[in-house]
Amino acid sequence: MFNFTYHNPTKIVFGKGTIAELARLAPAGAKVMMTYGGGSIKKNGVYEQVLDALRDRDLLEFGGIEPNPRYETLMKAVELGRAQGVDFLLAVGGGSVLDGTKFVAAAIPFTAGDPWDILSKGARVDRAVPMGAVLTLRGYQIFRVNGRLTDSESRAAARGPRRRLRTAAAPAPSS
Repeated sequence: MFNFTYHNPTKIVFGKGTIAELARLAPAGAKVMMTYGGGSIKKNGVYEQVLDALRDRDLLEFGGIEPNPRYETLMKAVELGRAQGVDFLLAVGGGSVLDGTKFVAAAIPFTAGDPWDILSKGARVDRAVPMGAVLTLRGYQIFRVNGRLTDSESRAAARGPRRRLRTAAAPAPSS
């Protein structure tokens, strides 16, 4: 058995009308980038609720994260986040938006090489942009997937073994 310490600070705010809590939960003074998918949040009213809650924040948008997001799409979000000095990400949508935004959070400050190395080689991530999420799934469940959900059309030949994102916040147990 390995000895280890696990620290996973997570706040869950759940229930009807709780999107308005973003005004209190998003860091004051933060430059926020909201990420979302194909636009269903605009049809179901979530988009307007988020905009209303964050009306006093410096807010950017990045839409178009597809199911099983493509690396190329996520790198556009990374480039925007870097160029605009984003210091908080808000994923609004389903699991693919959340998973893609987690990569964006890791890739924006990543300076140890190509961000593709995070996915293909399991490069160590020492820090990430803080983030939150507004999940729009009725029965969202946490599940384990063997392999990554992010793919790259342009790097198909360079795909390495499938690895999960590793962070410095919870060091791997030593043997």
